[in-house]
Amino acid sequence: MVSKKEVGKRLAEIRKSKKLNQEQLKELIAAPTVQMISGWENGHSFPSSHYLIIIAKKLDISLDYLLLGKENGPSDKTIRTYKDAAINMTQLVQCGLFEINSIQYGMSESQFQVILTSNDSHIKSFRKELNNLLIASKSLKPELLKQALIDLYDKYDVPIKKK
Repeated sequence: MVSKKEVGKRLAEIRKSKKLNQEQLKELIAAPTVQMISGWENGHSFPSSHYLIIIAKKLDISLDYLLLGKENGPSDKTIRTYKDAAINMTQLVQCGLFEINSIQYGMSESQFQVILTSNDSHIKSFRKELNNLLIASKSLKPELLKQALIDLYDKYDVPIKKK
């Protein structure tokens, strides 16, 4: 699970490795205050999905590293099937980065581009089915929800056709 403290610690380390102070990071990502940056780095608050995406892009790091500390997270090259994309999308939803019905298409330049391709019928269909499953999950036992997710992933375990 994503920890505010761990994300904040990684953000501070990355900022320092780029030889930026908090004021410079604030300017780079167009954050309103240095206090906001400080709150993130101290683990008192968590950057919104908007700022997470900007931070990753501007500091040239992956969202996987920023959020989970994983050096080699999924990239467009490793997302080969709709199942891969579905799993990554589900992880983003579970981290609270976006809701299925209000996906931020600004991520299209990130490593999750394939997940957010709005013109892809498989992705649109998956988003709808996942949203329905998440709504129903409130009344499902954890083991039933897990099996439903596995079934949903298996349904989309087909190669993504490159355009």
